[in-house]
Amino acid sequence: MRGSYNKTLTEGICLGGQVTVCSNLMFSGLVKVVRKNTKNVIARLQDMLYEAAREATGHHRQLVQDISALHAARCSDDMAYQMLGLAWGRSIITDRQLPVAREEWLEPSFAEFSSRTQWSLYNAMTYAMKSTHPAVMLERLSGLHRLFKE
Repeated sequence: MRGSYNKTLTEGICLGGQVTVCSNLMFSGLVKVVRKNTKNVIARLQDMLYEAAREATGHHRQLVQDISALHAARCSDDMAYQMLGLAWGRSIITDRQLPVAREEWLEPSFAEFSSRTQWSLYNAMTYAMKSTHPAVMLERLSGLHRLFKE
């Protein structure tokens, strides 16, 4: 959230998994709502929060739909190996994570991922990605999600 008492900055709210704030107070994220600094800041702030929540809800609905589609999509071993190769080739998973993801696909650590669906493969990859450096984790998880939406 950004604002100022002397009206030198526009009021703004930014939400998301990766919010960036520059030293000049410019910001970006999944959801960004910015308003001109005027009277009734408290009422406007409430409106901005509602608007940001509505936008975030839309993103959440899409994520729920994506997960449902992955649950419904069957996945053969050959398709899984292709996806693993693409994830490695696009630097979504590393050389060390690739065999972990493959093993997790073949022998899942959790019974709920034993079905042969794209959801199980997605989770095998995210399991392997636990060792990813936090600085690049969101970027790589976003890349993984885009890969499965193709």
